[in-house]
Amino acid sequence: MPFFTHLLSKLYVASHTLQLGTETRYAYFTLFHRCLSHYIHANINVNANANVNVNVNVNVNKYIPTTVQKEEIGNLAAASIFLACKLCNQQRRIRDVINVKHVLQFDQDTSTGTCIGTGIDTEERSKSAFRFQPPPLDEEYWKEKEEMVRVEQTLLRIISFDVNLSYPHRILVVLWEELVSSSYEYAGGGDTDTSTIIHTNHQQEYLKAWKTILNAAWRRLNDSVFHVDTLMCKASSLACASLSLTLCQIESENDGNGDGSGYGDSDDGLQEPSLSVYVQQIIVKEREWCEWFGVKEKELQHAKEQLVKASSLACRSAPKMIS
Repeated sequence: MPFFTHLLSKLYVASHTLQLGTETRYAYFTLFHRCLSHYIHANINVNANANVNVNVNVNVNKYIPTTVQKEEIGNLAAASIFLACKLCNQQRRIRDVINVKHVLQFDQDTSTGTCIGTGIDTEERSKSAFRFQPPPLDEEYWKEKEEMVRVEQTLLRIISFDVNLSYPHRILVVLWEELVSSSYEYAGGGDTDTSTIIHTNHQQEYLKAWKTILNAAWRRLNDSVFHVDTLMCKASSLACASLSLTLCQIESENDGNGDGSGYGDSDDGLQEPSLSVYVQQIIVKEREWCEWFGVKEKELQHAKEQLVKASSLACRSAPKMIS
């Protein structure tokens, strides 16, 4: 596994270790990707000046950093977490961030190991067990603390102090609420007549099914942090794309498999339609609800393509770190 892909896995684990929220995780991944792009291109340009045959358009995962560069990139990753925590009002002590960086080995390429949660084989782990404990509060720690502050300032200068972020998760929730409301009205949920399509006794099941859709779309958005091109898409495009992909997946899974939602003949004799009926109605109106957020067809398709790539990367990396 490439060094950068494995580092992103460690960053994802760090959010669980530090008990950070979704937006904070999204923020520090975005900041790190912004900084990393500048860092790599700067180093590529230096090499290009020395060797005209160097490919200046090299892919990030094909870029092989030196040992010194790995340490610098690891420091940038830790500084991104520290900065994002302050931006999102989830402050963590600098000591906590240093501990996580030390234990997860941000500056090491541990992609060939097999030990769950670390990527290091058992023998190697026993040889360097001290790396899996927080560093002692000695002189080295105080130097590392000063280095963290310095790197954070460097990171801000590299990205030209551009810390403005748009969070697709917020847009997804707003979109989801509007679609649930509109589909509920379509189903006759606002009618007090006992013969309405969605009976009162089934309202909770109906909302529970829609929450399952929200959770699936939410997970797709979480995958976006593994792919820099996905993070370059507009937040509104990502929100619409994640929900669209989720709805299409549900529709595909329900084809030929009944209603797929547990709805059918109710105890009181009313016929309850499947959730897929409403999913189909919403898919048909996709163009309409995308326009609510100014998302054009081309932008939506591009965001979908990038999300699929991001999910593929997430499947290859995150499960090895969280299990």
